[in-house]
Amino acid sequence: MLPFFNICQDTVVDLGRILILAQTGYGNKLISNTSTLKFLGLIIDDTLTWKSHTEMTVPKLGTACFTIRAVKPYMTCDTIKMIYYF
Repeated sequence: MLPFFNICQDTVVDLGRILILAQTGYGNKLISNTSTLKFLGLIIDDTLTWKSHTEMTVPKLGTACFTIRAVKPYMTCDTIKMIYYF
C-alpha cells in the first residue's frame, strides 16, 4: 500500500508499507512522518481507525448541541435550522 501524502502540510502517513528512504522529500522540502493528518476534514491515522477523528469531532459537536439548546427558547424553528445547517 502506498503512503498517503498531504503535500500542503509536508507530512506523510505510512499505511502499512515500509518506506525504503529514511527521509522522504518533495522538491526541496523534506516530508516528515506523522501518525495522523487532517485531509479534507477527516483525520486519518496510520492504523485507519476512526479514534483520532472522533476524539477531535465529539467535543465540537457537544459545543454545537449546547449552543443550539441554549438559544432554542429565544429563536424560531427556521432560525435554529439555519444555525444547525451552518
